[in-house]
Amino acid sequence: VLESRPTEPGGPGVNHEMGKSANKWVVADGMTPFRHVGTAIIAGIGARTIIDIIEAGPRPKSLLLHTPDDPPVLRRYLASHGWHIDCERLAREGRRIAEVICASEGEERAEGLILDYGPRLLEQRDPLLIEHLDKLVARWQRIAHSTANRAIEAHEHALAQIGFLNQQLDKVTPRL
Repeated sequence: VLESRPTEPGGPGVNHEMGKSANKWVVADGMTPFRHVGTAIIAGIGARTIIDIIEAGPRPKSLLLHTPDDPPVLRRYLASHGWHIDCERLAREGRRIAEVICASEGEERAEGLILDYGPRLLEQRDPLLIEHLDKLVARWQRIAHSTANRAIEAHEHALAQIGFLNQQLDKVTPRL
């Protein structure tokens, strides 16, 4: 956790060249040692771990989040616990595309599959959106293929995801 505290000019932790406060590193279990948190940046860990961190400490004013494993779980949590998803962006992370979520206190009106796949992502037309949706369709197609004739419920769920994602692709794919 990185904590920034103002210090007196010339005091410990001061950048003497600019007279500004330096950052102090605090090793902690999430945000529990802090009385208040302005913006919490939590990235690169699982959705459930991020949720545990948010719940364990003081409620931040805003969040900047990235979970590689299950963004829909994180979005559903945010929406059901008084967070509004302000913006979402995609970022290339090797061969993967990472979803970054910014949230602040408020009511999130999106629900269902729109919420799962990112209401602001689908609205804002991120430059990586088409590639991202194509990758998600391919993933769900693999799941649909592997569950055909074996797990009917899982197969139908995968087909529903594919249908929704293809609808979203139709909305953002340029027409010739």
